Amino acid sequence: MNGNWKGGRTYHKAGYLMVRQPGHPRGAANSGYVFEHILVTEMMIGRYLTPGETVHPPQWGPRRQSSGEP
Repeated sequence: MNGNWKGGRTYHKAGYLMVRQPGHPRGAANSGYVFEHILVTEMMIGRYLTPGETVHPPQWGPRRQSSGEP
């Protein structure tokens, strides 16, 4: 395994967590990565979001900024 592998998780430039999901409909545009808050919402409603549906991230903002992670 590559030493740079982070377990399929990375941060978007705005600080939001993205998770690698290669088969996800929204993952194709981002090299297989999907925002975590979208995945959580889809898990809760039991289906993929349609192209016209949007999910806003939690009100506390990007985790990277709130947790101090680099």
